[in-house]
Amino acid sequence: MSQSALMRGVRDRLRTVLSLGQDECDVQRGPRPTPRAGPVFLSVHPGEWRSHRDFVPGGSYYSDHVHGVRITISLKTAQIPRDRWGEEFAAAAQDAILALEWLSEQVCLAVEGNIALINAANAYITGDASKFVSGELLTFVFGTVPEDQMPEWWGAVVPPNITPQPQGLSRTMTFFGARRIRAIAELGSEWEEDP
Repeated sequence: MSQSALMRGVRDRLRTVLSLGQDECDVQRGPRPTPRAGPVFLSVHPGEWRSHRDFVPGGSYYSDHVHGVRITISLKTAQIPRDRWGEEFAAAAQDAILALEWLSEQVCLAVEGNIALINAANAYITGDASKFVSGELLTFVFGTVPEDQMPEWWGAVVPPNITPQPQGLSRTMTFFGARRIRAIAELGSEWEEDP
């Protein structure tokens, strides 16, 4: 349950630092926002999960894994009628790209190298189970190029007689490096539901 705890810790950190509500930031299975999402939505979803050591057959009594998370920022853009596309549309698109860049920087500042985030993740691991290592924190790896998103991205159903137009932008940011070492005997013994 390491990755689930880490994702919830990231979600809690983003909600606190960026003053976001449940309709603006939550743990998801993938990058898409929920149908109830507002103009901005941060989807915290699984990232990479790797072994930190070489496998030794018959000699392993512990689990040593490094975890990551992905955060997809979805930003709805202003609706501009097709007959007004041109300079107005270009200006709105540029504003959306700048807003997405600003949000991306804020996400990096909130997540990268943050011990409070690891402590929040550790709070979801119950009992005497081993926690995430406090000195090995999430590091920003890369962010995707901003992508135009159609209405379906936000869960909208577009009638077949309408040609859909982009409704916003998204970017996925990848973080990696949270390490957790556990004894094999404790695997599966810790889990706490969301409060």
